[in-house]
Parts: sequence; C-alpha cells; structure tokens
Amino acid sequence: MQLYSEYMNKNIDFPENGSLSPHEVLENAICFQTKAQYDFVKFICDSEKVSVKCMIWDENGRRSVGFGEAGKANLNNEVSQKYPVKMAIKRAFDDAAVHFLLLPTKDYKLLVDWEERQSNQGVQETENRNQGQTPVQTGSNPPQAERPKAHEPANKKNQEPTSYEKTIVTIGRQKSKNYTVEQLAEVDLESLEYVAYVYPKQVSVTSPERQNQIKACQRWLQEHGGGSSNQQAA
Repeated sequence: MQLYSEYMNKNIDFPENGSLSPHEVLENAICFQTKAQYDFVKFICDSEKVSVKCMIWDENGRRSVGFGEAGKANLNNEVSQKYPVKMAIKRAFDDAAVHFLLLPTKDYKLLVDWEERQSNQGVQETENRNQGQTPVQTGSNPPQAERPKAHEPANKKNQEPTSYEKTIVTIGRQKSKNYTVEQLAEVDLESLEYVAYVYPKQVSVTSPERQNQIKACQRWLQEHGGGSSNQQAA
C-alpha cells in the first residue's frame, strides 16, 4: 500500500509482504531520499519507562520533533520488553518522520498497529506450541490477518479545505516556514496570491492537501478583497 508524502510530493510504498517494516520504510525515506539529518535526546530512563526525543531537520530550515516512550505498560511482547530503549528510539523517530514527511498520521498508525498485532500473534503461537497447544486452523493454511487499507490521498476525492487559520501552506517561497494561510497573508501576501492563482496554472495539482491549500488561499483573498488571477509568480 502507499501513503502520500506532501514533503516529497509522491507516494511512499509500504510493502504488503512484510519485507520492510513501516519503520524501515520511513528510515529509508529520511536517510536516502531526502537530505534530512536527525538526532536523539534521551530524557527519561528508569525502571518504569524510557522516553526519547527525536529531531529531524533539513538545510531549508524545516524541522520536526517526535517523542517515543517504551515500558512495561506499552510493550506487548517479551521481545520488545527486553529492548525498551531501542523501542523508544524507534517510536520517536517514526513520530518525527511522519510529521517531517507530511504523511497522514492516522493511516501510518494503522500500519504500525497491524504490524504489532502480527508480531504479537507470532509470539502467542510460539508460546502455544511450547505449551503443547495446537493453533486453531481452517483448511490447510492458518488464517491470515487482513491488513488494514490505508488511504492514498492522490486518489481521494477533493475535500473541503479546513479553515485558513489552521491550513499550513507548503507551496511557494515560504513553504518551509510552516505558516498558516492567515500568517502567510501577514508576512508575504504576494506569495499567498501566487499559491492561490499562479501555482495551479503552472502545476497539475493532484494532491488533495495542496488543493485544499490553494482553495484556502483563494478563500482568504476573496473574503479580504485581495488578489487576482493575473498575479505574477512569487
């Protein structure tokens, strides 16, 4: 299945066959498909839990921070419980990477939940065999858990844009600043007009997220009486 990265402007493939875990896919994207760098800070480490902060940044000034916690309360099998620091680092990286790459957070969580259920199922089957129990099967093959279907935003129907007070603009010369439409109007009105009227003529926009940004910019200009379709590129 695929998830659309607004940052990379393309879909990222998460293999169905389990050849790569969701974490490994994110790690590959950050390390080899972007020029981003990352670092970790461990700020809690005791007998109850480990907490880690991950920072990812690029040369354009884009920055993302993620947090990961691991302990007996949120590690579901014996294997992961043996390596709480490693699990906290993994979770912190994933949290930062999903936000850095502008992936749909809910869809990525579906992938991780599915992976953890599969891992736990494997551990349970091993324990059953050790205890002399036979897993329940139907037919000649054991039942396979159905992998949840994540969304591919590039194929979604257009959605109504959220309010321009909350819509982040990732197009134009201020794209790395994480300005909302309203903030962009205050600091760089010309760039906002470019996003609203010029960019859609220059680029075939298929991403619903970018379509929403364009509509939100147009709506701001319409409501505030500014901008025209003849604005020059920022």
